[in-house]
Amino acid sequence: MLRSEETGDLSRLCTILAAEMVSLVRKISQKDAEKMVKEVIRSGKALEKMAEWISAQGGDSSFLYEPEKLPPAKYRLEALAKRDGYIGSMNAEEIGRASALLGAGRILMEDKIDPGAGIMLEKLTGDSVRKGDVTAVLYTSDKDRFEAARKVLEQAVTVTDEKPASKPLIYETVR
Repeated sequence: MLRSEETGDLSRLCTILAAEMVSLVRKISQKDAEKMVKEVIRSGKALEKMAEWISAQGGDSSFLYEPEKLPPAKYRLEALAKRDGYIGSMNAEEIGRASALLGAGRILMEDKIDPGAGIMLEKLTGDSVRKGDVTAVLYTSDKDRFEAARKVLEQAVTVTDEKPASKPLIYETVR
């Protein structure tokens, strides 16, 4: 997002939330704040600030500029649609739990994080699927983690006969 490579819902959501914060702090309109946020991202200043935060905490900020330096996961597993239909819903909390089970987060405080672990969603809510389509790809460096994560992911993603109604990205702003 901060390298201006992300488009779509993530980019829109981050921009709207950042603009809301800027609008409140600077006491300017949401529209003007959104222009400021987009310019700070476009100019690279937002990425530079993130690098400062990482470095200040003893981290290696070079990964922001060269993400290919992150070690890749050793194993991948494709999650497949079990039937034709539409992605009816996705439980983000459970998808996050599945990702943690792969090693992308901690289940227990002493768990080690696998920087290459995670889930790449290939289909989103409302997308049509055919039986056998890849809906997500799971990554980990410990293939024994796949089974538990796959089960959680399967429960988190439902396939329905009817295309679900689209929902707004943000339901309401509370001030």
